[in-house]
Amino acid sequence: MASSIKPSIGQWFHDPIENSYFEVVAFDQHNAFIEIQYLDGDIGEIDIDLWYEMQPIPSQPPNNADAAFQLSNEDYLLQNETIIPEALTNPVTQIEAELFQGFEDY
Repeated sequence: MASSIKPSIGQWFHDPIENSYFEVVAFDQHNAFIEIQYLDGDIGEIDIDLWYEMQPIPSQPPNNADAAFQLSNEDYLLQNETIIPEALTNPVTQIEAELFQGFEDY
């Protein structure tokens, strides 16, 4: 029995045949392709016919949905802070080199 569930960008699904979870990240209706991203970060592309044959089950995002990005707890704490690279705050980087005005003979 073919699935009648339409792909929706941002929606998570479970593939019961492969026993894998994935998120729909893009849907090209013109070319009839669906781009999906698995939990491990791999990107895949399937055509619309295969989508309806594979019978995906809508799912809630898994608890470790961001595992592919390997964010640490520190990354979560800094997500609302502005990070300024050291090169922009170091006064030595603002010193301009003198122009070269010819040769000196020794």
